[in-house]
Amino acid sequence: MSEITKSEGVSATTHQLPIAMEKGNARQGYILDAEDLDSEASGLKTANGAHTVLIPQPSDDPNDPLNWSSWKKNSILLTISFLAFLPDFGTAMGSVTQIPQAKTWHIPVATIQESVAINTMLSGVSGIFVVACSNYFGRAPTLFWTRLVAIAAVIWYATARPYHSFFAARVVVGFFVGTAQTVCGLTSGHQKAI
Repeated sequence: MSEITKSEGVSATTHQLPIAMEKGNARQGYILDAEDLDSEASGLKTANGAHTVLIPQPSDDPNDPLNWSSWKKNSILLTISFLAFLPDFGTAMGSVTQIPQAKTWHIPVATIQESVAINTMLSGVSGIFVVACSNYFGRAPTLFWTRLVAIAAVIWYATARPYHSFFAARVVVGFFVGTAQTVCGLTSGHQKAI
């Protein structure tokens, strides 16, 4: 017998499935045929053909991402994918402008490269902060507020006159720009690519 456990806040419900989930090819994931289940598991939610049991089980809340329409899931995924592309683009864009910036500020190119290096490093390190904030505040508020700070910092470094102001803005952007790369969890098990 296998178990599916769903947590909602502090309470958890467990459904005993009357089949051995270990049968079949485990590398393919678990796709349970609802016809193989007995009447005890009839309360489990299934996919559109009523043949595939959903793992994890969606809640009854319409705001649960597992209950969203495919159109809504895919449009949000497209938006998040675009936002995940921007940090890498923005970080790499700093490399193209190093020589003109060095001439403008009359400093060595190596000094300008420090702003690219710190930006790149912080966009990776910020994931730890983002995961903690996402767990505490939720994914949507974390994505919104960190994006807002990143946009403000991008405007700051685009308008920065002295180099130290530009460098400080690149530090802030580097820290707040990596948020979208950590957001996931819009699909059920049977919808994920293998």
